[in-house]
Amino acid sequence: MPEKSARGVSVAFEFFEVNVKRETAEYLNSLMLELGSRLSDSVGVVKEKCSAEEREAYIMPVSQMLALSFDVLDHIHEQYPDLRPASFREHE
Repeated sequence: MPEKSARGVSVAFEFFEVNVKRETAEYLNSLMLELGSRLSDSVGVVKEKCSAEEREAYIMPVSQMLALSFDVLDHIHEQYPDLRPASFREHE
């Protein structure tokens, strides 16, 4: 059975057990930040344009994707704290 991430999402891969090369970490950091931004934007559109039933059905899986992307970011930022955006540091 997959383990749960820090945010309670099931993770079935071992990414969190390895060190990531700096170049890969920079790429993944950028990608995960962009993903988070786009997913958040999509929730806004769904809230504005969809029924309550559609919103409910959409928001749960998107929330899980966001949680997992933040888990990936946390792992990267543990190794390379300088990659953590200032906006993340404000909430620590």
